[in-house]
Amino acid sequence: MKRANLEDNLEKKPWTVFAPNDRAVDKANDNPLKAALLALDENGVTKYHLSDIAAWSSAELSVFEDNFSVKTFQGDEFLIDKKDGELEIKDGVGETAGFKEVDILTCQGYVHVIDKVLFYDDADGSDGARATTIGLAAGAVALGAALL
Repeated sequence: MKRANLEDNLEKKPWTVFAPNDRAVDKANDNPLKAALLALDENGVTKYHLSDIAAWSSAELSVFEDNFSVKTFQGDEFLIDKKDGELEIKDGVGETAGFKEVDILTCQGYVHVIDKVLFYDDADGSDGARATTIGLAAGAVALGAALL
């Protein structure tokens, strides 16, 4: 939390963390490009896995209409959708993450464990059209674990 400068924010507002599991982190680190992106943008990518708009339980997320837009603390958005009755996330580059564990309640919100590290489009249009930045999954997982 200190590293991403989130302490003050998390103490004052309700929030929801979408935390990639260890397997998702390992898979991202197995890809050299993703691992490099992970190392380059840790604060932005950590914040992409966090919504400080509200604390949403899985039941609350389920009642929203399909393609419900979640504004992240990083500033971009991703979509929550339902497929065959199950919640899934569509990130900024159109990849899908499933929910593995939901409704881990903390004092200020919820942690939902997901099976993929989330990506967002690189807003400055820098090299590599899909040179997207990747969620610092380790940071998101650590954040969720630290708040339990």
